[in-house]
Amino acid sequence: MIRSLEVSPNAWIDPRDVLQPPYRGPALPLASRLEQVSPLLAACKEGRHYNVERWVADGLPIQLAHDAERDERRTPSALMLAIESGAMDLALLLLCNGYRTELELDSPLNTALERRRKDFVLLLLDWGADPGGADVWRILDSYDREIFNRFAASDVDLASDGSLAFALSENTSNRPLYGFVKNAVLEDARYQRPLDIALSAAIDNERDKALSLCLWAGANPRTRVAGLDDPPEEDEYGATAIERAVEWDRAHYLKKLGFDPKLDRPEELFEHVYGPKALKILVSAESQPDWSMLAERMLLKYLGSRLYGYSAFTLDDVEETFSMGGFLPSLSRELKRRLRQVLLDESEWQSPRLFRLIRDPENLSQEAFISLVAHQKLAERVFTWSKNDGVDRAFYEMLAGAKGVPRSVKEKARAVIAPKPRVIREHTRFRDNGQERWFSREELYELVWTTPLIQLSARLGISDNAIRKRCRSMLVPTPHRGYWQRRAKGARRQPLPSLPTS
Repeated sequence: MIRSLEVSPNAWIDPRDVLQPPYRGPALPLASRLEQVSPLLAACKEGRHYNVERWVADGLPIQLAHDAERDERRTPSALMLAIESGAMDLALLLLCNGYRTELELDSPLNTALERRRKDFVLLLLDWGADPGGADVWRILDSYDREIFNRFAASDVDLASDGSLAFALSENTSNRPLYGFVKNAVLEDARYQRPLDIALSAAIDNERDKALSLCLWAGANPRTRVAGLDDPPEEDEYGATAIERAVEWDRAHYLKKLGFDPKLDRPEELFEHVYGPKALKILVSAESQPDWSMLAERMLLKYLGSRLYGYSAFTLDDVEETFSMGGFLPSLSRELKRRLRQVLLDESEWQSPRLFRLIRDPENLSQEAFISLVAHQKLAERVFTWSKNDGVDRAFYEMLAGAKGVPRSVKEKARAVIAPKPRVIREHTRFRDNGQERWFSREELYELVWTTPLIQLSARLGISDNAIRKRCRSMLVPTPHRGYWQRRAKGARRQPLPSLPTS
């Protein structure tokens, strides 16, 4: 038999009866001081439930009034002690006898949710605990779909703050929550926004599992949303999930998100490109980007990583960008400053590599390149590099004839490409038959035209090619091919030329 809860003021309710919540009886007396309920609290703490029952039956106060001292109200109440100890019968005894949960400093629902005690949560809700007093993030962290449905049915807006979006983007083990949201978005449009925000957050934080689960639950990758902590009115300044994947260069997400060139307009997505992987996908969609803007953005990102270390962007990424068609017709003042600084500060291996990249006229216009290297300190370093580093004769000729280059740099370039006077040696030394000996030009001339070089090399102890090099350095001609065979027939020597006058 179900017992009615409409009772007289001095009666108490036996929890062993079949009861129908919530409590509708008269208001019970409240304690104004902690000492008035101290015996009750001691009995609850020690598990003396018959003493608690007698206390309630005697009509004594079972909780502090709202206007009691705040420090006293911080002491765990009888209901909190019951929840913390897991005493379901004690909690039922208090609730069915008119315990007022709204007088607690913190909702007892939070305590029950924190301990993952579904039985206490449902008991409190049945007996009139305010569902709105529970923290949304604690509800979501219960991992229980029945609890989600119960609070949602009680008009608790689980999608009102950022808790739902955060939980969906971070806690991928909470599968019941994804299932709840998958069904909820079909009936309540409020759940769509936090789901879309969670999808974007999963991309930002590179959480693959969260991204897949959000898509499964119905997230829309083409909805523009703000960040986790931003209000809805900021959505118009936010980005879609596809735009975020492009911006973070998470190209592997684009396929999962269902990127379609016909729907997503690659020409607009180029505004969000900051990495070569996503750029490659957009370019493959047969779009024509603004290469000047893209090349400058990629180069600035690399230079920033070298100067300030705020990204892991590498020179390989920049080279890949230019290989796809990147070109810079000019250099902004900031880009030129950073380029010079990196070219001066980088190692002797990395700096020439960057120099070769921008030296290529297919990557940077000649006018922009000249304006970059027309710098005294940078030119001094570049002049120490080799032809393999991109510092060839054409480079010096370009600097020597360009406008706007400092005079000192021009003079140095001209000095490098100017023909150098040939120094003719007049004497050389050989080890002739084991003895060191100096030969004049005339003596060397006579020696090579009277003795075949192959025999002379054995005599002097060096190769015939070495003898030829000595002869060239002293402007001494050597016999031509076939001379020794035709010598008997009157072949003539090539005369010894005179030394040029300076």
